[in-house]
Formats: sequence, structure tokens, C-alpha cells
Amino acid sequence: IWSIVAPLEYSRRPHAGTDDWNRVLSTYGSCVSRDGYTSTPYLVLLGFINMSVLLISNVQAYQA
Repeated sequence: IWSIVAPLEYSRRPHAGTDDWNRVLSTYGSCVSRDGYTSTPYLVLLGFINMSVLLISNVQAYQA
């Protein structure tokens, strides 16, 4: 669902600084959402699921 509603796009940006001929020395890339707020509900849900599983596994490890 996330890929349909708020697909991520790969974005490449230059690092600060240029050489003597004003050329970019290096770049970096990352996946970003087109609209920064569309992916927030999905990230919150994934974070909640991860924390829940972590809590359950810690309880089970303590009981064992």
C-alpha cells in the first residue's frame, strides 16, 4: 500500500564544496518521499509494530 500511496524516489544531491574549476567533488543519494508528510502514518505504524515485538520478545526472554 505504501508503494502505491506514497512511493519513494531516489534523489542525488551534491556535497558542499567544489574544486578549482567549480566542479562538484562528490554527491550523495537517498530515497525520499515526494510529499514529506504522506509517509508519516506508515512510519509510525512500523515503529509501533517494531516496539511491540521488541517488548514481547523481552518479556518472553525474561520468562524463559
